[in-house]
Amino acid sequence: MFQNMKVRSVSFALMLIAVLVVGAFFGTTQKAKAINTPWLHVSGNKLMDPSNNVVILRGVDLTDLAVVAKHGKTASQLIDMATDNANGWYARVVRLAVYPDAIDTTAGWSANPDAYFNTYLNPAVNECLARQIYCIIDWHYIQDYSTADVDTKTRAFWNYIAPKYANTPNIIFELYNEPTTPNNWSTWKTIAQPWVNIIRAAAPNNIILVGSPQWSQTTNNAASSPFSGSNLMYVVHIYPQHGGQSTWDSWVGNTSSTVPYFITEYGWQNGGSNPTSGTTSGFGVPFENYLDSKGLSSTAWVFDTIWEPIMFDSGWNLLGGDSYMGQQTKLYLSNHQNDNLPGSGGGSTPTKTNTPVTPVATFTRTPTRTNTATTGPSLTPTRTPTVGGPTATKTNTPLPVTATRTNTPAPTTSGGTCTPTSTVTAPFTFDGAGTFCWQIATIPSYVNDWNVNTVSINGVSFNNVYVAAGSLPAKIGGFYYVSYNASFAWSHLEIR
Repeated sequence: MFQNMKVRSVSFALMLIAVLVVGAFFGTTQKAKAINTPWLHVSGNKLMDPSNNVVILRGVDLTDLAVVAKHGKTASQLIDMATDNANGWYARVVRLAVYPDAIDTTAGWSANPDAYFNTYLNPAVNECLARQIYCIIDWHYIQDYSTADVDTKTRAFWNYIAPKYANTPNIIFELYNEPTTPNNWSTWKTIAQPWVNIIRAAAPNNIILVGSPQWSQTTNNAASSPFSGSNLMYVVHIYPQHGGQSTWDSWVGNTSSTVPYFITEYGWQNGGSNPTSGTTSGFGVPFENYLDSKGLSSTAWVFDTIWEPIMFDSGWNLLGGDSYMGQQTKLYLSNHQNDNLPGSGGGSTPTKTNTPVTPVATFTRTPTRTNTATTGPSLTPTRTPTVGGPTATKTNTPLPVTATRTNTPAPTTSGGTCTPTSTVTAPFTFDGAGTFCWQIATIPSYVNDWNVNTVSINGVSFNNVYVAAGSLPAKIGGFYYVSYNASFAWSHLEIR
């Protein structure tokens, strides 16, 4: 009897252990269901796995990795959130933005590459590998690509990064986030082809994503004049105020039968900054359906609480309804959780009904500063759900250039001053074309501008950049003299 009880007790214990082990296993896989992440390759206009199954990657973008922690979570935590199957998130790729220069008063990559790599980038990459998803390393320049400084830094970055991940099939390289000017495809190819060659020499197999001048809006030129090299895809960024399907067709659809596109930025926020203002029903669902109809890989900008267009409120609660993109993005990824994954047999993606979800919360909007690249033309203003005081947000792609330039001579300047058009006080905002000089006694926080020809303050140039008040030149006679010249309706200056 005692022997039988012992055997039964041992058997019960073994069964209990088995149940706990199986439960733990399934608990883990439910939280982060692994997908195959083999080497991918490009064939024609398709991304494919080693068995030549069509692969479509869908996921989200993170903000600059050094800035992320200031928003309440680390990049690794956000990667975990975006891949948390138990909570309904199914990102199969996460794009990691690496700003070359300082942003949000936070040092960028170039200040100390080793420190940035060890503290921010490599841990985020390793988290992507642990979660068994693909990862895009995005060299997040937003400026004129033709300067010697940009060339030097870009070559240095890819010489550093490409060898480190040359043997890692999960890693995709995005060459240069948003080249702005010169808006000439031939010039862009001449300058950027050597960067592609640097990556390919060190990393022969990784997918390389290539954008285009005019904020990655003219990539359709690749149809007639592609870059040289294998396993290249072409990047386009699209937001609501760029236009509807005629724009999508012009930028992507009309050439998608031959060009392998990857949409690494799209998003919307009702009342958001130019060009992000749009709704779930008016832009989000139609554009995601368009992505499906063309079989395009994509990452949604941006998985954040502050940089626009936002997906979460300041407490990291998901935002939705018709005004915010968070819930719809989650739904889109969930709907496609098993579609066109590596090793899944490929085939066309099943049609989904991407119905907008109901609103989660209503927020009071407060103006916030934008965070733009430190040099070169950059863009848009931002607003966020209520948070404590002015905070930084990412600038996004501008509207396509359709306006007529009005290059008016700048106001007369002398010794750092200009002849004032008027005297203003902070906060002050101006949008539009023209030439002006404003006199202002106090700038308490910052100046930010984008899509301008020139902005100078007391004779010092601040073209298309964010500058904190502490970095402004000294006052002249108790005033700042702000000289402004711009050509577009969406040119912008704000002083706060």
